[in-house]
Amino acid sequence: MDNNKLTNYAVIDTQSGEVTQYLTQKEKDILYNRYTSANPTNKCNDTDCRKSSDLFYMFVEEMCGSFYHNYYNNVVQHKYIFRFLYICTYMNFKNYIELGNSKDENKLATKKDIQEILKLKDQQFYETYNYLIDNELIIVEGEYIKINSNFCNKGKLIKNNGVVRMFNNAIQYLYEQSNTKEHNKIGMLIKLLPYVHFDTNILCENPTEENEKLIKPLKQKKILEILDITKPTVSSLLNLTILDNKEFAFIKFSNGAFKNVYVINPRFMYKGNSLKVDEVLKWFQLGL
Repeated sequence: MDNNKLTNYAVIDTQSGEVTQYLTQKEKDILYNRYTSANPTNKCNDTDCRKSSDLFYMFVEEMCGSFYHNYYNNVVQHKYIFRFLYICTYMNFKNYIELGNSKDENKLATKKDIQEILKLKDQQFYETYNYLIDNELIIVEGEYIKINSNFCNKGKLIKNNGVVRMFNNAIQYLYEQSNTKEHNKIGMLIKLLPYVHFDTNILCENPTEENEKLIKPLKQKKILEILDITKPTVSSLLNLTILDNKEFAFIKFSNGAFKNVYVINPRFMYKGNSLKVDEVLKWFQLGL
């Protein structure tokens, strides 16, 4: 069976009645499995989970894993950005850092736990921790550590003109496979978020452009200027892998529509709300 063959199942705009997209066999199977495996008690509230009927959320969680929201206009200018985003992968729906899956209070992280999570030596940890506190990225409530929701949160989306989904599995893998000297380099990918196209994840000058034919990809020279780096550093970014080395986090490729474009893997971060993400993921699966 060709899993990429279109079926008769479609996404329909309930207000206009317009068919916005037909589903492939793979997409149909994913949604069927999610519906049939749903909790029969259907326990869900606005704070602790997203609507199970949201087609895109169901698909993207199945393909890319769990995520949180990063309000990148507030985040990209900060030091230790990658370490901060790694801490956020341990955030619960109330923005507290939590160890393990238990909801018991003794699983909430303290300052000592944050050092254990970050795996940093004393001096590196204190510099990072104090910076995050001084710039209010993290907040201390009693003895527990909480993420400032102005920067990142889970669950209900806060209205903001710059938000991206950050995927826990990819971030954790990148962090655990890198050394402290590489943290700043990986943070450069996050600093490119204002230039990431909403549907395709292509680095471009017009990230909100709806017509893909009108996308204006960033040239390497422009990327070097934005990040104030050299060509070897870009080359090293292209070697970053996620998901047990199965896919690259960042690629440069060409096809019939685009030539020499730079793209960030949607399994790492994704701005859009479109099932087109499935097509973008194929660029990485094929190793283009």
